[in-house]
Amino acid sequence: QLLFANSNHFPKNANMRKLYLFIISSFVLGGVLSAQSLQSQQGNDGKYGFVDASGAFVIQPEYDDVHFEFYKGAACVKQKDRFLLINEAGKSISKMFDAVDYFDSHDLCQVSIGGKLGIVSTSGELILDTKYAHIGDFDANGLAVINLGGMMDAEGTLKGGKYGFIDTTGKVVAEPCYSF
Repeated sequence: QLLFANSNHFPKNANMRKLYLFIISSFVLGGVLSAQSLQSQQGNDGKYGFVDASGAFVIQPEYDDVHFEFYKGAACVKQKDRFLLINEAGKSISKMFDAVDYFDSHDLCQVSIGGKLGIVSTSGELILDTKYAHIGDFDANGLAVINLGGMMDAEGTLKGGKYGFIDTTGKVVAEPCYSF
C-alpha cells in the first residue's frame, strides 16, 4: 500500500505538500548520491584501493594505507611511508608529503616535508609552501599565525623564529617579522 493512499498522511495545504515532497526527495536523492561515493577497501594482497557502491574496485588496491577517505574529491593515501592526495579517478593530485593532517572547515590541510609545514587545498594545490615551523588554526577572520625559522625543543615547545599571519588563500598578510 502506498504511503499516501490514505489522504490523512498527506498535508492538505499546498505549501506544506511542496515542503513535504522536498524533504522526502532530499532524503531519497541524498541516499542515491551517498551510494555513489567511493570507500576504501583492502585487497587480497593487503594493499588498499577504493570501491564503488557495488563493491567493485574503481581505484585498484596499490596503496599501503588510507589516511582519510574522499572529501570534496580528494583522498589521502600512504605509499612507502609517505602521503599523497589522489582524486576519484585514482590520479595523484599532489606531491608526496612526510605527514598530512585533515582538511579543516576552510577545506585546507596542513602538510609536512622535512619537518617544515605548508598547506594544500582539496584540489591538491600547495597554496603555502612547506617552509614554516608552525601554522596555527584559522581564526574567525580567516587568519592563522605562522612561524618561520623556529625550532621545536624536546618538550614540543616552539622556540625562536619570527611570527606573521596568512589568510585562507595562503597569502602572507603579515610577513614573519615579529618575535615573542
